[in-house]
Amino acid sequence: MNRPRQSNDVPPETTAKLAPIDGIAVVLVTHNGMRFLDEQLESIACQSVLPSAVFLVDDRSDDGSKQRVIDFFAAYPDIRLVVVDPPGPPSPYLYTRVAANFSAGLRAASAYRFIALADQDDVWQPQRLQQQRDRLLTTGALMTAGDAMVIDDAGAPTGTSLRQQFPALVDWEIASPARRLKSILRGPTVTGAASMVTNEMASFGLPIPAGWLHDRWWSLVAVARNQLDIDDTAVLRYRVYAEQAVGFSGVERPSGWQRVLTGIRQPVHSASKFRDLMITLPRSADATLASELSARKLLDAYLLRPHHVAAVPQPDPLFAPVRYDFASRAKALVP
Repeated sequence: MNRPRQSNDVPPETTAKLAPIDGIAVVLVTHNGMRFLDEQLESIACQSVLPSAVFLVDDRSDDGSKQRVIDFFAAYPDIRLVVVDPPGPPSPYLYTRVAANFSAGLRAASAYRFIALADQDDVWQPQRLQQQRDRLLTTGALMTAGDAMVIDDAGAPTGTSLRQQFPALVDWEIASPARRLKSILRGPTVTGAASMVTNEMASFGLPIPAGWLHDRWWSLVAVARNQLDIDDTAVLRYRVYAEQAVGFSGVERPSGWQRVLTGIRQPVHSASKFRDLMITLPRSADATLASELSARKLLDAYLLRPHHVAAVPQPDPLFAPVRYDFASRAKALVP
């Protein structure tokens, strides 16, 4: 049986400095995911192009999820399994905690040139890794975001897709870099489970400021560098069910003023988010796009009604922090 490596076998601070391994790594984050975990693992192991390594970040599961992943990949000696310790102490805020787990995985996997992000409950299409690696090679992007068929807890199609729920600019391919940036600022378009990044994201996209989801922040970093690729290819089946930690609900996206009013109720959090966009994000931005992140332009972009009305993650992370009790799997807005 293969012994899974621990992340400290190769110090994370060292891997980013090495010449990248020209292969694909998967960052898989789990938390009490046994219900759907086998389907996800099997779809990873059946890829047309196999990953070189899987980096597992298990967030203190008590249902055997961590051991199940270890046992599963013991049967696949060509796929290296690395167990990454979850960061601690864990944050009580859902977005910060999820982002910290994926950040730890990205750091550990940063010796690999291509890094796919994986949830514990989806089912990948067989060509997912090959499709997204080829997109990154062709476009030179830092991040590529695919589409996905949305399924229910039984695996049946719901009749919608991620792209329908989180639309991109219709003319993304020909839109100016500034328009692309503004569209991503207005609302989430990228879902991490359907995304792949290059290892350069470890340099440009870390650390993630508190309160941001990893995919939201990394999509902002990528688009601010004019290196975000939007692909309409469905690369997985994305599962939506009542108990999932982060998903979307069928609510109408609020107008800009409604979001500002929401932000007034969360003044400290809102100020922190604007500071992140005005100060932290420009450090990674392309020089020609950094000027689009001034306070005036950010407010202009955010106050305009979004370019689409669709279901959104609960809630839009620009203003409302979420407290998540992992023991009871209960979510509530912080008052």
